[in-house]
Amino acid sequence: MRGGVGIVAVVALAIACGSSGGGPSPQGRDEGREVREVVAPPVDQSPLDIQYGEEVHEDRVLEEENGVVAEVADADATGTEECLPQCEGRECGDDGCGGICGYCAYGFLCKGGVCVEYCIPDCTDKACGDDGCGGLCGECEENEFCGEDFTCVLKGCEPACFGKACGPDGCGGSCGSCEKGQVCDPKTWQCVKDTACHEVTAEGRCVGSLLQWCEAGVLQEKECDPAMGLVCGYSMLAKKYDCIPPEVCEPQCSGKECGPDQCGGTCGDCPEGQVCSTGGKCGPPCGDITETGACQGDRLVFCHQGILITYDCASSGKHCQWDPTGNSGKGWYDCL
Repeated sequence: MRGGVGIVAVVALAIACGSSGGGPSPQGRDEGREVREVVAPPVDQSPLDIQYGEEVHEDRVLEEENGVVAEVADADATGTEECLPQCEGRECGDDGCGGICGYCAYGFLCKGGVCVEYCIPDCTDKACGDDGCGGLCGECEENEFCGEDFTCVLKGCEPACFGKACGPDGCGGSCGSCEKGQVCDPKTWQCVKDTACHEVTAEGRCVGSLLQWCEAGVLQEKECDPAMGLVCGYSMLAKKYDCIPPEVCEPQCSGKECGPDQCGGTCGDCPEGQVCSTGGKCGPPCGDITETGACQGDRLVFCHQGILITYDCASSGKHCQWDPTGNSGKGWYDCL
């Protein structure tokens, strides 16, 4: 009946002493084993609820064979649960099952399952605010805020800019900025001329007609007056830039028909349909012909310094043909 006491069965797994009937003792693989008591479940209880000692074996079932109750393992209990990759909303990184949801393109890295552009945070002289990569250089206290100069400032701070043209306002902001060529004087908080040398050296430089040079760490300037016959240029005598008389330029046109004369002028112009070579000679353009050349019958044509050169091989008793040893072993067409 339901709720009744379970039946206790004693199973002889090994015969420890002789029977009263005087029969022979059983021999074989059960010999020498202990007698073990197995409690069968009540009629209204599942075999999976059976208690063995102090443990509950839910992965065991009972099987009765030849009137003996025995324990057998549940074959289904050995199965493993299938892992389902978790890649929804992720374009890269681990899928939770030892795999990958995807890879990022070159120049990007995986951050939280999303490909983001590679960025190096910059927090130089910053106590708070943006690091340039979507992160923060630091956080301020609850009674503070991050100012324009990336420092933490007390809330309710009143900017102090009276009499200042530039510099900090005391609340993380600025009282103003200076124009190009000026700097803010930290003593007066006024814009003054920038006298730092920066990249200017003692050798100096020319900025148009303005001569600049560095002396004792201070930038010096001088205007070279053309009315006095002076221009800003490099003095070979002084080995530095200075205000010097302009040099007389001699045109370099010896052996040239065209092209620049090295003094701002020209050595001549080529006729219509011709071009000027890099060597200062006029000639027809090369078109598709290269330095390797080509044969047009027994005429050799090739490109030299930007103009087309033509030789009549037959006039010297030769023929235009390929020379594999020419052009430093690269080969070209020649009169052979």
